[in-house]
Amino acid sequence: MVAVLFLPGIVIYLILRPSRTLEEEYQQTLEEEALLHSIEDASLCPGCGRRIRDNWMVCPGCHTKLKKACHQCGKLMDLAWNLCPYCGTPAPGMRREGLTMDDALRPAPVEEEPATE
Repeated sequence: MVAVLFLPGIVIYLILRPSRTLEEEYQQTLEEEALLHSIEDASLCPGCGRRIRDNWMVCPGCHTKLKKACHQCGKLMDLAWNLCPYCGTPAPGMRREGLTMDDALRPAPVEEEPATE
């Protein structure tokens, strides 16, 4: 019985077996997910929709302002942020809470730069 069904069994197996193994399918799925993840992570300009980099202040295509620099440390921060996450300096013009009327009306101290000779 085995000798009679051996050859037809091999032919049927070769026809019905999957073209890739489960390991190959898993690797293919991981590669596809990684590719999609890298495409989705690419930032797009809100003005023109072109790809932009995270460290750009302005879109080179449409000149839309993307980020602003902290006036204290100079690092880039999002336009909506009112406080620099790197040095903790409030953005200029930011409303300060808990001030008395006298403190609010007092002029801001001006930092003097040392004179260089």
